[in-house]
Amino acid sequence: MRGVFLQYLYDDPGLLCGPYEVGVLFAASGAGARVRYSDYSLWRDQPIPALAGACPAVPGVTLCGPGCGTCAANEHCSGRSPLHPTGFCTDNSRPKFACRIDVGKPDCLVTDKCFNYVVEPSAQVNADMFGYCMPASQCDALAAALPGIGKCTSP
Repeated sequence: MRGVFLQYLYDDPGLLCGPYEVGVLFAASGAGARVRYSDYSLWRDQPIPALAGACPAVPGVTLCGPGCGTCAANEHCSGRSPLHPTGFCTDNSRPKFACRIDVGKPDCLVTDKCFNYVVEPSAQVNADMFGYCMPASQCDALAAALPGIGKCTSP
């Protein structure tokens, strides 16, 4: 399933998850500035490309998207956009936004790191608000395998 984040109210900077098709409708109605891809990057009204080349192997992390495959039934593919054609599978049973680095130290376990996507400077504030706690070795491996996709911050 593809999804986007939407700013439903003009005076509320919060983003809510919605179907990709709703993002397309927002953009077609002149509200594209209120839509973000699932990595929090700015809406470009472009399809998400397939990965060029082979899908890298990341120890402990399942990558997803065309060329990498799909996630298990209890997971979803997070982070695909025109900037990042490859995402990674996250467990639906864990809170989606487990850490935020915009407040200083992320609230992950001391053995974890907070993974946040790297996006356009004007959208980075949203990406820094919503990250994923994961074991430090997995975070570092993900950042190394997909250069420029994200950053890892220690608690």
